[in-house]
Amino acid sequence: MTHVTWPDGADVLARVGRHWGWMMSFGIISLLAGVAVLVWPGRTLIVVAVLFGIQLVVTGIFRFVAAFASEDLTGGHPGTARGTRRAVLIIGLYAVRHVLVTLLALALLLGIYWIVNGAVELFMALSARGVPGRGWTVVVGVLSVLAGLLVLVYPAISLHRELHPV
Repeated sequence: MTHVTWPDGADVLARVGRHWGWMMSFGIISLLAGVAVLVWPGRTLIVVAVLFGIQLVVTGIFRFVAAFASEDLTGGHPGTARGTRRAVLIIGLYAVRHVLVTLLALALLLGIYWIVNGAVELFMALSARGVPGRGWTVVVGVLSVLAGLLVLVYPAISLHRELHPV
């Protein structure tokens, strides 16, 4: 019987800290995407939805090619791997074809992400007493949860006006 050990949280943070450039790049790209959505909401949302669909199609194609180019090293059932590849490809094609449905799905995923991220922020702030800026972390966590709930309850609230002008 093998004993599984989980990495220490400090070790994980130290490894992430050594690769701060990736984190900063992700933050800058996210900031630029947010600014683009604010400046050109309708056009940017359409581009995001189409790029998401294209990404899924390309991923599905690469998985099909990889399946024929190498042995299945996952150790899982081959039918599951084939089903996953097909699903990714079909969902990608559907996402490219039905942009509004893709935007709605992305809005729902964003709402879920904001709720989970806000809950994590709140947990970290409430469990780490004495950390500077703890109050701001609580505020950001609460705002994130509220924004996520708003998006889940009214997912098309920001999409409707921009994609269907009256």
